[in-house]
Amino acid sequence: MEPEVAQALSKYLLALANDELILGHRDSEWCSHAPLLEEDIAFANLALDELGHASTWQTLLAELNGEDVRSYPDKMVFFRQAEAFGNSQLVELPLGDWAFSIVRQFLFDAAEKVRLESMFQPHYSPLAEALSHIRREEVYHYRHTSSWVQRLSFGTKESRSRI
Repeated sequence: MEPEVAQALSKYLLALANDELILGHRDSEWCSHAPLLEEDIAFANLALDELGHASTWQTLLAELNGEDVRSYPDKMVFFRQAEAFGNSQLVELPLGDWAFSIVRQFLFDAAEKVRLESMFQPHYSPLAEALSHIRREEVYHYRHTSSWVQRLSFGTKESRSRI
């Protein structure tokens, strides 16, 4: 791989990992606080998926940069200053209420869907393998949050009475 391409891919993988890592932590804040038991479980699974995706991107980044794949992800998570993360602001916003968190997750999932589809035919085989796995999980994330956005758009008896 040409050095310029490797450098650009490194920056991109780091950005992907950062977003997934921070969002995974935000999602985990809903564990035992979601409005339904099923959503406690669902959001815990979303959080685990996002953290797993971050780990995948960090491992690819380590391989690409000739780093130790066992220690590099921890180094990238625990030994960087906050300003070095460079994640999108959307994923770091405070917890908020349930509707806010659902909409944030939906917006991230919708953007992620487009981003991953645009990368689906890479020539770098480790990236192609990672994308194949992550895309399957992201389809479920998008379906789940899409259904919640639709559900929230109907409002409640109380919210309709205030119109």
